Amino acid sequence: MLQRSSVFAVNGTHIYTPDAPLPFAFGHLQSSAGRSLSGYAVKNTVRYNVLSCNNIHYTAMTLREFREMFALFMQTAEYFNFTFYDPTIGGINTAQVYCNNFSGYLMSIEGEGLVTDVSFSLVGR
Repeated sequence: MLQRSSVFAVNGTHIYTPDAPLPFAFGHLQSSAGRSLSGYAVKNTVRYNVLSCNNIHYTAMTLREFREMFALFMQTAEYFNFTFYDPTIGGINTAQVYCNNFSGYLMSIEGEGLVTDVSFSLVGR
């Protein structure tokens, strides 16, 4: 049985503690980029410091735990608030994100069932 995190949450609901390491990235969204005729790089930045949490990973979870996480990450609202530890500020932060991918392997449907190698990918709004 997985333990609830005191840090990570979706819309205020604490999720199960993900396996380490938790990958994250901040990047700038470009609508276009290229080179001018004079050779200078040109870009049109749409948004700065967009959060990406690729593969929030769980080695194994029961089917009940998986359905619970699925309901939180793949809810009907397109965007949701994700609370996480942000190393860029050295503390807890919350960002609006959406889940663009999830995966796992169904290993057993007997008893509580077992899903392994579960991962959710989040992208900032």
